[in-house]
Amino acid sequence: SPVSRRASDQFKLVLNRAKRGIAEAQFNVGRMYADGTGVNEDAFEAVDWWLRATQQGHHKAAGRLRHLLRGELRFSLENDSAAARWWYSVEIRLASEGDPEAQAIVAEMVSRGHGTDQDDCASKRWWRRAASQGHPMALLQVRRREAMRGSSEEQLALGMEILAGCFEAAEPRESMQWLGMASSAGNRDAMGELGMLRLAGPPAMRDTEEGARMLLAAANAGHDKAIKAIGRLFSEIAQVVAPAETDHDEAIRWLRGAAEEGEAVAQYDLGGLYLHGKGLPKDPAAAYIWMRKAAFAGHDDAQYILGCMYRFGHGVISDEDEARRWLVLAADQGNAHAQMKLGWLGGPPTEDLPWE
Repeated sequence: SPVSRRASDQFKLVLNRAKRGIAEAQFNVGRMYADGTGVNEDAFEAVDWWLRATQQGHHKAAGRLRHLLRGELRFSLENDSAAARWWYSVEIRLASEGDPEAQAIVAEMVSRGHGTDQDDCASKRWWRRAASQGHPMALLQVRRREAMRGSSEEQLALGMEILAGCFEAAEPRESMQWLGMASSAGNRDAMGELGMLRLAGPPAMRDTEEGARMLLAAANAGHDKAIKAIGRLFSEIAQVVAPAETDHDEAIRWLRGAAEEGEAVAQYDLGGLYLHGKGLPKDPAAAYIWMRKAAFAGHDDAQYILGCMYRFGHGVISDEDEARRWLVLAADQGNAHAQMKLGWLGGPPTEDLPWE
C-alpha cells in the first residue's frame, strides 16, 4: 500500500543516516525496528542500533535499550555480547547505589555469567541485599536457598507459602516440589498437605492414587488435618486404594476420627450412619449427638435434620422452639429442605422425614 511504501522509504532514509554514524538516526532506526515501522519488527536489531546510539551518549536510546533488556529480551542475548556487558555495567552501578530491582538483576546476571563473570558467592550476596529491601523475587530466591540446604520444616514452610500465593514469581506447582522434599524426609505435615493436594487439589496437581496413599500414611502418623480430610474424602480414597486397605470398618474408623477432631462434614456423615442404621446400629440418640455437633459448626444439612429431630422427638425430647431455631438457621443458609419444613411446624409433616 502507499502508506507502507512511504514508511519503508522513510526507514531507508533514516537507515542511511544511521549508517553514517548519526546518533539520533541510530536511535530512530532502533525505534522503527522495535515498533515494526517501515521494516519487519526485530527486537535484536533494535538492541544493536540503540547500543550504537547509546555509545555516543544518546540518553533516550539508553533508556529504551535498558527497558528492552529488562523486559522482552531479558537474558535472551548471548552472555558475552556487547549489549549484555553494557546492561551489566548499568545495573551494577544502580545496584551499588541501593536500587533493589537492580540488585536482583545483578544477582541473576552474576549467577548466569550474563555480561560478567559467573560467581555464585557474589550472586548470593546480591540476592540477600535485594531481599533485605523486600524485593519479591529476591525474597523467594533467598527462601529457596535456605530450604534447599535446610530442614524439612523449612521446605514445608516454603511449599505452603508458595501455595498461599506469598510469592508472585513462583508457580503454584513449585509448592509440590518443596512439600515432596519434606515428605521424603518423613515430615508428616508435608505428607498430609501434599496428599490433600494430590487427591483433591487443582486438576494440574492431582494424582489421586498417590494422594490417597500419602494421606493415609500421614493420618496413620497422627496428622490431624489428614485424619479430617480422610473422613471427608474417604469415598474418593476408596476408589483408588485396594479394598483390603479401605474396608468398611476402616472407613468408619477414619470417619469417627475426623468427627472427633471437629470436622463438621464427618460429624454429619457419622450422624447420618447412626440415623439410618447404615454400617452402624440404628441409634437416634447417637445420631442426635453428632448432628448437633455438626449443626453448631454451621453445617446446614445437619441443622435441618436437627430441627426435624427436635420437632418429632427423634433421639431427643421434642421441643418446638428448638426445632424452629435450627430450621430457620438452615433455611437462612439456603437449605431448601429446611425452607419447606418450616411450613409444618405445629402440624403433621407434609413429606417424609430424614430418617424414614
